[in-house]
Amino acid sequence: MAPAKDRPDPWLDRRRLTLLAVAAISGLVIGFAIAVLAAVLSGDGLQTFGGTLGSDYAGFYAGAKLFLQGRGAEIYDWDAIRALQAPYLSGRLATVGGAPGLLPFPYPPFVAVLYAPLAMLPFTAGYVACVMVMAGMLVAAVGLMMPLVPRLGDYQVALFAGLLAFYPVLLSVFGAQNTVLTLLLVVAAWRALDSGADIVAGVFLGLMLFKPQYGLTFLGLAVIGHRPRVLIGAVPVAIGLYLVSAAVMDWGWGWPADWARHATVMHAAALTTQATNSVGMVGFFGALLGPGSTLAQILGWGLTAGLGLGLVWLWRWGGGGLAERMTITAAGAALLSPNTNFYDAGLAVLVVPVLLNVAGPRAFAPLLALFVLGWTEPLSGILGVNPLFGFLLMAGGLVIWLGRTGTPEMLDTRQ
Repeated sequence: MAPAKDRPDPWLDRRRLTLLAVAAISGLVIGFAIAVLAAVLSGDGLQTFGGTLGSDYAGFYAGAKLFLQGRGAEIYDWDAIRALQAPYLSGRLATVGGAPGLLPFPYPPFVAVLYAPLAMLPFTAGYVACVMVMAGMLVAAVGLMMPLVPRLGDYQVALFAGLLAFYPVLLSVFGAQNTVLTLLLVVAAWRALDSGADIVAGVFLGLMLFKPQYGLTFLGLAVIGHRPRVLIGAVPVAIGLYLVSAAVMDWGWGWPADWARHATVMHAAALTTQATNSVGMVGFFGALLGPGSTLAQILGWGLTAGLGLGLVWLWRWGGGGLAERMTITAAGAALLSPNTNFYDAGLAVLVVPVLLNVAGPRAFAPLLALFVLGWTEPLSGILGVNPLFGFLLMAGGLVIWLGRTGTPEMLDTRQ
C-alpha cells in the first residue's frame, strides 16, 4: 500500500498521546497484578474477587500438559482433561455436555506443542506468562503494521494502547486466548504480500492453520486473488504441522478425523450452552432464533455462503487495494466460522490503523462508535445475542465505504 505522505500528519500531539497511552497501559498492568495476587492469596486456583481469572488458559494448559506427560493421544479425552483441570476450575464451568470442571482443548494437536513451555510452569505462572506473550504479540503486530500505515509512524505506543482497549482484544489478551496470535499472522502475511513476497506470506498463512477456519479462508482467497505462489510457502508448513500432530497423537495418522469429531461435538454443545458467546453467522442466528430453528439454519448458512461469495468477488474482481482486502477478510473470516467466540471479533481491529492512516481525524467518529459497540459485549446475556456480531459488520462496512470513495491509499497495491 502506498504511503499516504512522506511524513506523519501533525493532526495529533504525539507526546501527549504517548503519555496517555503509557498511563493507560500502566493502569492495566497494575490492575492485572492485583488480580493475580488476589488469586494467588485465595489459594483456590485462579479464583479471585472478580470470578475465575483467565480460566480459558485451562484448556491450553491441559492439552500441553498431556503432551508433556507423553499422553498426547488423550488430548481429546474429556476425562483426562477434567482430571488435570480439577484443581483450577473446581466444577465452576460446564462447557460441554454439562460436564463440570471441563474446558476442552479444541485445537489441532500441534498447538499443544506450542503451549508446552508455558505448561512447564506452575498453572498460575503459566497463565501470567501467556498473557505477557500475547501482549508481546500485539506489540509485534503493531510494529509490523508501521510500513503499511505510514501516517501512524509516530504513534505506535498510542496505537498499541488503542487496540488493546477494544473489548474483544482486551479480553483475549487477559483471558489468555490467542486471537492476537491470529492477528499477528494476518499482519505478517499482509506485510509480505504488500512487498511481493508471496511465498513468505504463504508460510504465515500456513501457520494460521492452528485455527483452520482462518488459515484456509485467507489461503483460498489469496489464490483466488491471483497470488497462487502463497501455496509454495503454505503447503510445506501444513505438511510439517500434520506430521507434528501425528507424533503428538502417538503417530495417529488419522488425527484430523478425531479432531473434527471433537470440534463438532464442542460446536453443538456451545450452541446450546454458550450461544450468546458466538459472533459467527450460524451461531448468531442460532442464539437469536434457537439452535434447533430451521430458519436460523437457513439464515445462518445462507448468509455465510453469501459472505463467502462476496469475499471471492472482492479478491478476484473487486479491484480494491490489499489493505481493503485483508481488513475486510479479517472481519469476514470471523463471521464465516459457524461458532466464532466473541474474542475473535478482535481480528476486526485492523480497521483502526487502516482508517486512521487513510482518513486521519475524519476516522475518529466512526472508530469511537465502533469502540463503544465493542464494549456492549457484556450485555450479551441480557440481549440473548452477542452484539460483537454488529461490531464485525460495522468494521467491514467502514472499510468498504472508505475503499469505494476513491481514496488512492486504499486502492494502490501490488496485483
